[in-house]
Amino acid sequence: MCVLSAVMLVVWFEAWKIQLWPHPLQIYYDYPQTSVWLALATQVAVLAGGVVAYVHKRPLFLVGAAFFYLAILPSSRIISEPGTFTALADRIVYLPSVGFVIILAVGLRLLAQKFSLNAAVIATLIITAVLMPVTWARNADWSSEVGLFEADYRKLQNKGPILNTLLAAHLRGHNYARAVEICDENRKNLLAGHSMGVHCGAAYGQVGRFRDAEHAYLAVARTPLARVFASFNLAMMYAHLGRREEAE
Repeated sequence: MCVLSAVMLVVWFEAWKIQLWPHPLQIYYDYPQTSVWLALATQVAVLAGGVVAYVHKRPLFLVGAAFFYLAILPSSRIISEPGTFTALADRIVYLPSVGFVIILAVGLRLLAQKFSLNAAVIATLIITAVLMPVTWARNADWSSEVGLFEADYRKLQNKGPILNTLLAAHLRGHNYARAVEICDENRKNLLAGHSMGVHCGAAYGQVGRFRDAEHAYLAVARTPLARVFASFNLAMMYAHLGRREEAE
């Protein structure tokens, strides 16, 4: 339970960071190396700031912080299988970001009250100007399914989380050469029996590398997660190659 709490604190801290500076945006993220104590101290400071603001009759800061934590809680896997920890992904931060926007609005309103409306407008324009290129670049990644997955594949150190998604997209687009290239690049994961082997087996089969396809399917067939799909595809390939007894 303590380990899970520490992981949650770090992921929540990273979620705050992404909202403050949303770059690089990714579908999946490598597990952060942030200190648990730094994550804890930062979030205690945020909540303490919310309480102080509430005492000074500015309750929206605390409302924004509370909204963030309530919205991210369902994605935190407090109730999950043993050994299953929460991971950070852009989609997890979408709704919690409403809480951050509330806090940002409080800050801009305070700026306008302490100085002038022009100061708040200028601050808003600066934020918009700084973040517009980041948004534009991410929109370019989203221009196509394959482009988005390839962009995130290049950014991730741990390629595992995105491999199935990327390979499936290439297979749907009949980009078999690129799918085979990705399988070759991640051969260690493939031979370890990761579920990507189902997609790699299909890619290898499409380019005539039937021995590699067989090895990929057999590796996955040892694991319970994708055993049925791997066995079915392997049987179909055996039948196609005339190896009917093995197919049966």
